[in-house]
Amino acid sequence: MKRKVIFFVIVADLIFFAALGVAFLFTYNDLVDSHNRVDESRAQIEAAYQRRADLIPNLASSVKGYVKHEKSVFENITKLRANANNLMPQLKGSKNFSSKDINKYMKAQKLLGGAIKQLFAVSENYPDLKASENFLALQDQLEGTENRINMTRQFYNSTVRKYNSKIKRFPGNLVAPLFGMEEQPFFKSAKGASKSVKVKF
Repeated sequence: MKRKVIFFVIVADLIFFAALGVAFLFTYNDLVDSHNRVDESRAQIEAAYQRRADLIPNLASSVKGYVKHEKSVFENITKLRANANNLMPQLKGSKNFSSKDINKYMKAQKLLGGAIKQLFAVSENYPDLKASENFLALQDQLEGTENRINMTRQFYNSTVRKYNSKIKRFPGNLVAPLFGMEEQPFFKSAKGASKSVKVKF
Protein backbone atom coordinates (compact mmCIF):
# COMPACT_ATOMS: atom_id res chain seq x y z
CA MET A 1 0.00 0.00 0.00
CA LYS A 2 2.82 2.39 0.90
CA ARG A 3 4.49 1.69 -2.44
CA LYS A 4 1.29 2.58 -4.31
CA VAL A 5 0.97 5.87 -2.43
CA ILE A 6 4.63 6.72 -3.13
CA PHE A 7 4.15 5.79 -6.79
CA PHE A 8 1.06 8.03 -7.11
CA VAL A 9 2.85 10.90 -5.35
CA ILE A 10 5.80 10.58 -7.74
CA VAL A 11 3.49 10.41 -10.78
CA ALA A 12 1.48 13.40 -9.51
CA ASP A 13 4.71 15.38 -8.99
CA LEU A 14 5.93 14.47 -12.47
CA ILE A 15 2.62 15.52 -14.01
CA PHE A 16 2.64 18.76 -12.02
CA PHE A 17 6.20 19.68 -13.05
CA ALA A 18 5.57 18.63 -16.66
CA ALA A 19 2.47 20.86 -16.75
CA LEU A 20 4.47 23.68 -15.16
CA GLY A 21 7.21 23.24 -17.76
CA VAL A 22 4.71 23.27 -20.63
CA ALA A 23 3.01 26.39 -19.22
CA PHE A 24 6.41 28.06 -18.84
CA LEU A 25 7.33 27.13 -22.43
CA PHE A 26 4.04 28.42 -23.86
CA THR A 27 4.32 31.66 -21.89
CA TYR A 28 7.91 32.20 -23.01
CA ASN A 29 7.06 31.54 -26.66
CA ASP A 30 4.06 33.87 -26.49
CA LEU A 31 6.21 36.65 -25.03
CA VAL A 32 8.86 36.12 -27.73
CA ASP A 33 6.17 36.31 -30.44
CA SER A 34 4.76 39.48 -28.89
CA HIS A 35 8.20 41.08 -28.67
CA ASN A 36 8.86 40.16 -32.30
CA ARG A 37 5.61 41.87 -33.29
CA VAL A 38 6.78 45.00 -31.43
CA ASP A 39 10.07 44.86 -33.36
CA GLU A 40 8.23 44.34 -36.64
CA SER A 41 5.89 47.26 -36.03
CA ARG A 42 8.83 49.47 -35.04
CA ALA A 43 10.52 48.49 -38.32
CA GLN A 44 7.38 49.60 -40.19
CA ILE A 45 7.61 53.03 -38.56
CA GLU A 46 11.28 53.25 -39.52
CA ALA A 47 10.43 52.22 -43.10
CA ALA A 48 7.72 54.90 -43.34
CA TYR A 49 10.09 57.57 -42.02
CA GLN A 50 12.80 56.33 -44.37
CA ARG A 51 10.39 56.61 -47.30
CA ARG A 52 9.70 60.23 -46.33
CA ALA A 53 13.44 60.89 -46.08
CA ASP A 54 13.96 59.32 -49.51
CA LEU A 55 11.31 61.56 -51.08
CA ILE A 56 12.86 64.76 -49.73
CA PRO A 57 15.83 65.01 -52.16
CA ASN A 58 13.49 64.59 -55.15
CA LEU A 59 11.12 67.14 -53.71
CA ALA A 60 13.93 69.58 -52.94
CA SER A 61 15.45 69.23 -56.42
CA SER A 62 12.06 69.74 -58.11
CA VAL A 63 11.50 72.89 -56.04
CA LYS A 64 15.06 74.18 -56.37
CA GLY A 65 14.69 74.86 -60.07
CA TYR A 66 11.85 77.29 -59.38
CA VAL A 67 12.87 78.69 -56.00
CA LYS A 68 16.36 80.08 -56.38
CA HIS A 69 16.43 82.56 -53.51
CA GLU A 70 15.46 80.26 -50.64
CA LYS A 71 18.85 78.77 -49.84
CA SER A 72 18.27 78.64 -46.07
CA VAL A 73 15.16 76.45 -46.52
CA PHE A 74 17.15 73.87 -48.48
CA GLU A 75 20.08 73.93 -46.08
CA ASN A 76 17.73 73.46 -43.11
CA ILE A 77 15.82 70.56 -44.64
CA THR A 78 19.07 68.83 -45.66
CA LYS A 79 20.50 69.19 -42.15
CA LEU A 80 17.32 67.95 -40.44
CA ARG A 81 17.01 65.00 -42.83
CA ALA A 82 20.61 63.97 -42.09
CA ASN A 83 20.00 64.26 -38.34
CA ALA A 84 16.83 62.11 -38.50
CA ASN A 85 18.61 59.52 -40.68
CA ASN A 86 21.56 59.35 -38.26
CA LEU A 87 19.24 58.45 -35.37
CA MET A 88 17.61 55.58 -37.25
CA PRO A 89 20.53 53.07 -37.07
CA GLN A 90 20.81 53.64 -33.31
CA LEU A 91 17.20 52.53 -32.88
CA LYS A 92 17.56 49.60 -35.28
CA GLY A 93 20.57 48.29 -33.37
CA SER A 94 18.79 48.43 -30.01
CA LYS A 95 16.72 45.45 -28.82
CA ASN A 96 15.03 47.53 -26.14
CA PHE A 97 14.92 51.28 -26.40
CA SER A 98 13.75 53.82 -23.89
CA SER A 99 11.20 56.62 -23.86
CA LYS A 100 14.18 58.98 -24.06
CA ASP A 101 15.30 57.34 -27.32
CA ILE A 102 11.81 57.61 -28.78
CA ASN A 103 11.44 61.24 -27.70
CA LYS A 104 14.76 62.12 -29.34
CA TYR A 105 13.73 60.33 -32.53
CA MET A 106 10.25 61.90 -32.57
CA LYS A 107 11.71 65.37 -32.00
CA ALA A 108 14.01 64.91 -35.00
CA GLN A 109 11.09 63.69 -37.13
CA LYS A 110 8.88 66.57 -35.98
CA LEU A 111 11.56 69.11 -36.93
CA LEU A 112 11.92 67.46 -40.32
CA GLY A 113 8.14 67.53 -40.80
CA GLY A 114 8.18 71.25 -39.95
CA ALA A 115 10.91 71.85 -42.55
CA ILE A 116 8.78 70.08 -45.16
CA LYS A 117 5.86 72.34 -44.25
CA GLN A 118 8.16 75.34 -44.65
CA LEU A 119 9.27 74.09 -48.07
CA PHE A 120 5.65 73.80 -49.17
CA ALA A 121 4.86 77.22 -47.75
CA VAL A 122 7.69 78.71 -49.80
CA SER A 123 6.42 76.96 -52.92
CA GLU A 124 3.08 78.77 -52.50
CA ASN A 125 4.74 81.86 -53.97
CA TYR A 126 5.65 80.09 -57.23
CA PRO A 127 2.61 79.34 -59.45
CA ASP A 128 4.73 77.55 -62.08
CA LEU A 129 6.02 75.17 -59.43
CA LYS A 130 2.52 74.43 -58.15
CA ALA A 131 1.51 73.46 -61.71
CA SER A 132 4.50 71.12 -62.22
CA GLU A 133 3.40 67.49 -62.66
CA ASN A 134 6.54 66.22 -60.95
CA PHE A 135 5.93 68.47 -57.95
CA LEU A 136 2.26 67.45 -57.72
CA ALA A 137 3.19 63.74 -57.89
CA LEU A 138 5.72 64.22 -55.08
CA GLN A 139 3.08 66.05 -53.04
CA ASP A 140 0.73 63.09 -53.35
CA GLN A 141 3.46 60.61 -52.44
CA LEU A 142 4.48 62.65 -49.43
CA GLU A 143 0.90 63.00 -48.22
CA GLY A 144 0.44 59.22 -48.53
CA THR A 145 3.67 58.68 -46.61
CA GLU A 146 2.55 60.98 -43.80
CA ASN A 147 -0.68 58.99 -43.51
CA ARG A 148 1.32 55.76 -43.46
CA ILE A 149 3.53 57.15 -40.67
CA ASN A 150 0.46 57.84 -38.54
CA MET A 151 -0.97 54.37 -39.21
CA THR A 152 2.29 52.57 -38.43
CA ARG A 153 2.69 54.50 -35.18
CA GLN A 154 -0.84 53.49 -34.16
CA PHE A 155 -0.11 49.84 -35.01
CA TYR A 156 3.16 49.98 -33.06
CA ASN A 157 1.43 51.42 -29.99
CA SER A 158 -1.22 48.70 -30.20
CA THR A 159 1.39 45.91 -30.29
CA VAL A 160 3.34 47.54 -27.44
CA ARG A 161 0.18 47.76 -25.32
CA LYS A 162 -0.48 44.03 -25.83
CA TYR A 163 3.13 43.10 -25.13
CA ASN A 164 3.36 45.27 -22.00
CA SER A 165 0.11 43.74 -20.70
CA LYS A 166 1.48 40.22 -21.18
CA ILE A 167 4.69 40.89 -19.25
CA LYS A 168 2.74 42.48 -16.39
CA ARG A 169 0.09 39.76 -16.07
CA PHE A 170 0.57 36.31 -14.56
CA PRO A 171 2.39 34.13 -15.65
CA GLY A 172 4.25 36.55 -17.94
CA ASN A 173 5.33 38.63 -14.96
CA LEU A 174 7.29 35.58 -13.70
CA VAL A 175 8.80 34.57 -17.04
CA ALA A 176 9.68 37.97 -18.58
CA PRO A 177 12.22 39.08 -15.92
CA LEU A 178 14.11 35.78 -16.29
CA PHE A 179 14.90 36.64 -19.91
CA GLY A 180 15.34 40.40 -19.62
CA MET A 181 12.04 41.18 -21.34
CA GLU A 182 11.23 44.74 -20.37
CA GLU A 183 8.29 47.05 -20.86
CA GLN A 184 8.47 48.89 -24.19
CA PRO A 185 7.74 52.62 -24.56
CA PHE A 186 4.97 54.05 -26.72
CA PHE A 187 5.42 56.46 -29.60
CA LYS A 188 3.74 59.54 -28.16
CA SER A 189 3.31 62.38 -30.57
CA ALA A 190 4.83 65.66 -29.61
CA LYS A 191 2.41 68.57 -29.25
CA GLY A 192 1.00 69.37 -32.68
CA ALA A 193 2.70 66.38 -34.30
CA SER A 194 -0.54 64.44 -34.70
CA LYS A 195 -1.41 66.57 -37.70
CA SER A 196 0.04 65.20 -40.90
CA VAL A 197 1.99 67.50 -43.18
CA LYS A 198 -0.51 69.32 -45.36
CA VAL A 199 0.73 69.30 -48.91
CA LYS A 200 -2.42 70.22 -50.83
CA PHE A 201 -2.89 73.80 -51.97
